[in-house]
Amino acid sequence: MDNLTPDIEILKRYIRNECSPEEAEKIVGWLADGKDPARMLVFNQLLEEGEAGDHFSAQELQTILQASAGRILHRIEEKQPVARVYTFRRLKWSAAAAVFLLLSVAAYFRLQDRSIPVTTVQNKESVHEKKEITPGADKAVLTLANGQTVVLDEADNGNVAQEGNTKVIKLDGQLSYRQTGNATAVSYNTITTPKGGQYKLVLADGTQVWLNAASSLRFPVSFTGTKRTVELTGEGYFEVAQVPADGKGGKIPFIVKILNAADNTGEVEVLGTHFNIMAYGDEGVVKTTLLEGSVKVKNNTRNTLLKPGQQANLRKDVLYTNDHVDVEEIVAWKDGYFQFDRKAPIEQVMRQIARWYDVEIHYEGSIPNRRFGGKIARDSRLQDVLKMLELNNIHFSVQGRVITVTP
Repeated sequence: MDNLTPDIEILKRYIRNECSPEEAEKIVGWLADGKDPARMLVFNQLLEEGEAGDHFSAQELQTILQASAGRILHRIEEKQPVARVYTFRRLKWSAAAAVFLLLSVAAYFRLQDRSIPVTTVQNKESVHEKKEITPGADKAVLTLANGQTVVLDEADNGNVAQEGNTKVIKLDGQLSYRQTGNATAVSYNTITTPKGGQYKLVLADGTQVWLNAASSLRFPVSFTGTKRTVELTGEGYFEVAQVPADGKGGKIPFIVKILNAADNTGEVEVLGTHFNIMAYGDEGVVKTTLLEGSVKVKNNTRNTLLKPGQQANLRKDVLYTNDHVDVEEIVAWKDGYFQFDRKAPIEQVMRQIARWYDVEIHYEGSIPNRRFGGKIARDSRLQDVLKMLELNNIHFSVQGRVITVTP
């Protein structure tokens, strides 16, 4: 692989995600050779013309590559602008896709069914940023039972409050409630994350909750009675602790009441399980996705029992189940990633970007009809994320904290 034409059979297997890790490494190395800036463009051209190469013979692929190489070399000789290719570090090989790094950011994007290798286009007019917009971080405000507020990202580690017989302890992006005696009365706290914020919470019963940006959870500082009830807006991932019911041999149920600005109200009842609830008002639908155990999702008219891998969708008075969801995609935010299947429209992508980077999104002209798939580290700089999106013929301008999307 020392020229513009790689081993065709390996290339075909790579595009179909059928090659071995060793073969994938050869293709990645060939693409990442910084001495030859035309290679990535050749590969892009092949994908555009060949639709992943599934329907072409080795000879036909060879012809396409050679023709593409000829056009690109002509551009180089005429000193026309070409994309600059950065060296990528290969993270790991999976059967699903090869994942690249752009400027040390773990990311890749796919347009419809065609994999788009990551390049950086040298077009200074495409993304305008006078001041760098940084990604979100561990930020939240805690509202105590007496109405007092604590800005958690500004508070020191250690005890931040005492609520009756319960200590409230902060430690590096996590808030824990530790009950030191019997609860004397039920009192509630609320933790709220802003745009550009996230936080982890350990409730008094041991339940762990991860809150995404622009979310809130209202909860008792200690649990009493026959139910454990909390109230959620925005998005949260729950790992519910099992609590025995006194003298009954059962478990005390855990209830999540869903409060949604779009009036998609409902609740989730569990005994001990892992699940994610996405209840942003601007998404139009509340999605409850089960990873482990079982949960019952209900609204005013009906209920449904979920199995692992299923998702309940609640829109107004309509409740239905989706059996075909990518669970890894749903909870990627908790693990530090944006992740989309290849059907995600630009509006869905930009809503997540708006919440995490604390920006406003405007659309100029018709909304581009693009579908995206891929995985991007949430600690990426905004300008790097936008550059990757621009590879799919989406354009952006940034003024202050306003991003304008154009076809």
